[in-house]
Amino acid sequence: MGEGAAAFVLETLESAQTRRAPILGEILGSGLACDAKHIVQPDQAGQIKAVRKALAMAGVTPDQLDYVNAHGTATEIADVVECGTLQAVLGPATERVPVSNTKAQLGHLMGATAGVELAVTLLALEHQTLPPCRNLEHPDPRCALNFVRGAPQPARLRVALKNSFAFGGTNCALVLAAPPDPDPA
Repeated sequence: MGEGAAAFVLETLESAQTRRAPILGEILGSGLACDAKHIVQPDQAGQIKAVRKALAMAGVTPDQLDYVNAHGTATEIADVVECGTLQAVLGPATERVPVSNTKAQLGHLMGATAGVELAVTLLALEHQTLPPCRNLEHPDPRCALNFVRGAPQPARLRVALKNSFAFGGTNCALVLAAPPDPDPA
């Protein structure tokens, strides 16, 4: 268990640009699905539905993703299910798209998890750096993903997927874009 919190101000891009606010990122799409199959055992069908909805709303294909910040609970059943979700949705892009999570560094923050992990994803986009999966020395062979391991890695990041999957089968996915250039001129 861990402790943390995050809060965000959401507004239209035009509004933020007009008032010259610092822009941390842009939500391109979101997907929500509730499978309600079991209180703590995740269901891959609900996760797939949420991720596909987010990608469709964003108009983004798996080949356009530069990073996935996984929910990554570090439990055998949940991680295998989420890995299967990513393999099903990303298809061949699974080999290329880097994946990491933050629970090994921060602990499970329960109700604050999604917000803090969203902040981490936005920071990755802002700083063009992939955060690693800490202590992931021997990935489960059922989870054949391109895990970021060891140390943070520099990368060119434009579009990221953030998964958040909660107790009771609530599944949420966001597709995020790096902040636009403040002054493209």
